[in-house]
Amino acid sequence: MTTFDFPTFDLRLSDFRPSTFRPSTFDFPTFDFPTFDFPTFDFPTFDLRLSDLPPSVTSPQHNVFSVDVEDYFHVQAFADRIRRDDWGHYAPRVVRNTRTVLDLLDRHQTRATFFVLGWVADRHPDLVRDIRRAGHEIGCHSYWHRLVYEQTPDEFRDDLRLATDVLQQITGEAVTSYRAPSFSITERSLWALDVLIDEGYRIDSSIYPVHHDTYGMPGLNPAPHVLARPAGRLIEFPPAVRRKWWFNIPVAGGGYFRLLPGRLSLHWLRNINRKEDRPVMFYIHPWELDPEQPRIKTSRKSRFRHYQNLHTTVPKLERLLKAMAFQPLHDMLQHFDVAAPARSRPKWLTDTVRDLDATHLSIDVADEQTAGATSETATALRTELTE
Repeated sequence: MTTFDFPTFDLRLSDFRPSTFRPSTFDFPTFDFPTFDFPTFDFPTFDLRLSDLPPSVTSPQHNVFSVDVEDYFHVQAFADRIRRDDWGHYAPRVVRNTRTVLDLLDRHQTRATFFVLGWVADRHPDLVRDIRRAGHEIGCHSYWHRLVYEQTPDEFRDDLRLATDVLQQITGEAVTSYRAPSFSITERSLWALDVLIDEGYRIDSSIYPVHHDTYGMPGLNPAPHVLARPAGRLIEFPPAVRRKWWFNIPVAGGGYFRLLPGRLSLHWLRNINRKEDRPVMFYIHPWELDPEQPRIKTSRKSRFRHYQNLHTTVPKLERLLKAMAFQPLHDMLQHFDVAAPARSRPKWLTDTVRDLDATHLSIDVADEQTAGATSETATALRTELTE
């Protein structure tokens, strides 16, 4: 390979003339640009609140927030320890706790449905008036908080009428929404739906589509749907479940809301809207916001279900109400137009029409004559829904 010897230079800065590093100066021309006076506009301002927006904007899935207004000594877990005749001997905390719920909902500009126990309404009528005055719906939660399947139809009707009369006398309005104590309308008490229809109720939220030791019908349609009964029709809006791993996970509120991590509950509730394309029915009890409530001596299982994580309820509710929009059942009914054309109905209502024949709840019969009448009712309802 040929090599080359390049010359080397010993060059220093002092060898250069000063003018070499003196920057050149130029006289740049100047221009006078014209100026413009742009017009100003005074745009109107709006004080827009969540309550001012239509449900289609704030809650496209028409989620419902509900409250079962009862005191800590009314719960079924303590029924074997506290007789109903002794309820009056316990210091009530339901008024204070319910007002905590009202304040929470007011801060988040959310309206709800309050299923009020008749016994509570009888003794605290001003509380019922305050709930209604705040814009919430009043529903019925029975009078004596007895499990439906432990009553006869006549006993259930008497209890329902007693509670309904108390609530309607206080509010001066018809009560048309019902929730049974401990979701105790099950396969052995479906007759209660006919009693509700006979007594003028339009919507029920008593059947939980889960497996549980005291309630539940896991095969129930988890979306709001119309039940065709011998006595007529009733809208059923079950508490929320998340369909996962081939079974329903209860995520609607109550003890499940307290026991599950807050982020997981919120994730599953929002996925019911987004992935399963149906609305959420959420519920809570006022005593669940009261970690200082008296402790009742009871079984270990009942203590765990009732007292676990009471201190987490309020912060979890704060996050929930910030993340999701809710409304009362009464407002949801405005969007439940069973006679609307199929193209304008939400998917969950369209599915109800398609599955109407498949649900075993549509027919609960004792003889062939009743079966024929119920079948005709279901056929008429299906025809109305599909027109």
